[in-house]
Amino acid sequence: MNKDSSRRLAFFATTILISYFGVGQKLSIDHIIVVGKDLDKMVQEYEEKGFHIKSGRLHDNGLRNAHIKFSNESSLELMTVIGEPKDPIASTYNQLIKKNIKGAYIALTGVQQDRIESALNNLDYEYQIVKNKLWTYVTFPENSDFAHIFFIIYHKKLTETDYYTTHSNGAIKFQSVTISGSDRLFKFLDQFSIESSTSLIRTPTGDILLQDRPKGVRPAIMQVIFDQRNGEELLLVLDN
Repeated sequence: MNKDSSRRLAFFATTILISYFGVGQKLSIDHIIVVGKDLDKMVQEYEEKGFHIKSGRLHDNGLRNAHIKFSNESSLELMTVIGEPKDPIASTYNQLIKKNIKGAYIALTGVQQDRIESALNNLDYEYQIVKNKLWTYVTFPENSDFAHIFFIIYHKKLTETDYYTTHSNGAIKFQSVTISGSDRLFKFLDQFSIESSTSLIRTPTGDILLQDRPKGVRPAIMQVIFDQRNGEELLLVLDN
């Protein structure tokens, strides 16, 4: 076999490995969703913390949002419901607000949909697929121990300008996000991680720390630590 043939064979084998095992895919934190009754008040509170807020919009289902963006394409989304919720998604957010669960969701990205579905099917685990023009969601029922996570697969990735990713408090990215999580959730996420240790999943856009939560309590996002430009940290506590 000549050198060119060897190179082609090696390339072909590598392509198969990437396709089959997902080598090169990187589980990442896409965004955190924080909910509350009064979005304007939330925006004011986060502006007082030194974050630059990008206004969102009122959606047809009654959801209204705003965003805190970072240059690595991760973000924190502030969310509320205006009036009566008009679909099941808005109804779920409305229930979380009534229960005073602030840290509603962590959205994860960077993994192909077929890998996610294959892993869930192997677990015989219930999930839903929600599609629109810009992205596909893989979500979980509210009575699940995965209720506080979902996956987002972008059809077209949107980028942000420096104007919205520059914050007066110096925050530049998530350092870590602490979520409530079971051993089953850790083992599931660990399949897609670049590195892990006990109760920690490392991703390019921040570490995910899993912490036990009492049975019967809806899992949630508990706290977020931001890295700041001066090398210090900024702590945001959501749910205890």
